[in-house]
Amino acid sequence: MSQKYPDYDPEKLKGGVPTRLENERDEAIAQRRDFAFESNYSNDLAIEITDTFKKAGYETNLIYFGLDDVETAAIRVDTRVRLGGHFIETDEIIFNYEEGIKRVKDNMHRYDRVKFVDTGIKGIAPVIAYYYQNGKHAVLNSNIGWFNSQFNDRLLEVAIQRISELSSGFETKKDIEQKQQKIRKTRKPRC
Repeated sequence: MSQKYPDYDPEKLKGGVPTRLENERDEAIAQRRDFAFESNYSNDLAIEITDTFKKAGYETNLIYFGLDDVETAAIRVDTRVRLGGHFIETDEIIFNYEEGIKRVKDNMHRYDRVKFVDTGIKGIAPVIAYYYQNGKHAVLNSNIGWFNSQFNDRLLEVAIQRISELSSGFETKKDIEQKQQKIRKTRKPRC
């Protein structure tokens, strides 16, 4: 397992999280069930699971729960530990936070739908921006610092890229139809 996921903490691999996720993924695909999982997106596991579902014909969704900064992430870990959850070292929190942002930006295009949710206010988690595979996108709240600094420009790039891909596909289809019409017109009917 450590060879398959070299960037994943070997101690966590012992706990079987990737193996369990792979088994649950395979079972969901075999039974054509919906599937959801949580990831900090700091390694390739989420990408591999997503690609497997995509290849199996599923629509894929990414819901990114954003925080203002890494300090807020560390406070959330402290709270989790006080409530009986697992501890994470500060350097790992920083890595997960920064690497997660980088990988989401790099892989946003893989998803049919992307939503960004602001979790900065306790008890409230509004969707602040979204993207759909047809290129439709919107920023519903332009006053969220973490979104503006990390994702706003990339969301627009992905939407423009998708619209361009869709329109070039339309042009190709249109060109093919025009060529077929020309062929039909040039053919002489047999007498």
